[in-house]
Amino acid sequence: MRYAYQPLPGEPNQLCNIIAASIIDEYERRDTTTAIRCSVNGGHGALFVSGQVLSQADFDVTALVKRVLSSNDIHEGIEPFIAIEPIASENVGTARQACDKPVVAFGYATKETPEFLPLPVVIARNVAKWLSEKRQNDPEWFWLGASGWVTCGSKDSAPDQLMIKIDHGNQEIALARRAIINSLVKEGITNIKNVEINPLGESKSENLVKSLGQSSTLSQAYGNFLPAVANFSGKQSWHAEVLGRVIARDLAIELLKNNKSQAIMTRLLYTPGQTKPAQIWCKDERGNDLSSQIHITDLDLENAKSEKALSGKLTEMLRWGLQESSAL
Repeated sequence: MRYAYQPLPGEPNQLCNIIAASIIDEYERRDTTTAIRCSVNGGHGALFVSGQVLSQADFDVTALVKRVLSSNDIHEGIEPFIAIEPIASENVGTARQACDKPVVAFGYATKETPEFLPLPVVIARNVAKWLSEKRQNDPEWFWLGASGWVTCGSKDSAPDQLMIKIDHGNQEIALARRAIINSLVKEGITNIKNVEINPLGESKSENLVKSLGQSSTLSQAYGNFLPAVANFSGKQSWHAEVLGRVIARDLAIELLKNNKSQAIMTRLLYTPGQTKPAQIWCKDERGNDLSSQIHITDLDLENAKSEKALSGKLTEMLRWGLQESSAL
């Protein structure tokens, strides 16, 4: 059974990720050389934002956090506590490195969809995006909250199960279910017949006000049938955990386009102080080794830093699980 999981922006862990990424995006918007380590966790009234930063930028982090919370239906009930301190002088050299610890960057691409992603991943993401747009732009869906998730499962090549959990506010659960199922079909979002909405019953305000969340939890970016990858929400855009992952994904896409393979998996090992990978692993679904087709200079973190131009785009990458710079 293959399945993919896509959280909505207000799901507690996902919202912590988005807050962390939003802070880093703002730092990099004001100073592209910013080096930062940032984490967000909490709930039930308090949200703790901690980290270290090396930057010329200066802004009101508390105000930014409150704006992100407000855009996800949390207008009160959460007090942010900010503790982002300057990086100690003796650690500045390490902080300026694109890779300060061993990093394995994982990438995957498949011809299963135009997005080069597994079909369950694309469907789960599209449904989650559609729900988020409904909440923000359709007055008749005023009851729809920001928290929840979407999963899509398939036993064979075609998805056969869609499960959605939403915060339906004061709307009766039966009416919420009917509105979603009817709109999914009417608007052509998906034709999966087996759709479940809130299988455990009513779900109201299960956000950071009443639940706990934390940033940087592992992410199943390509579904449960492939390895989980590190969540990069607490790192600057040119760090190996961020940029390396985008390089690995773009490499898989490029090789897929240039070969008759149906799917390609890549792994790049970056080591501290180095910008080029120390090890390269790249195989297709038949086990063919494609590493001989790779130019190592294309995988250089320093070169990719300007070519990929991820600065200021981490929030969007994390919100919908975008995996390649070409999709930004």
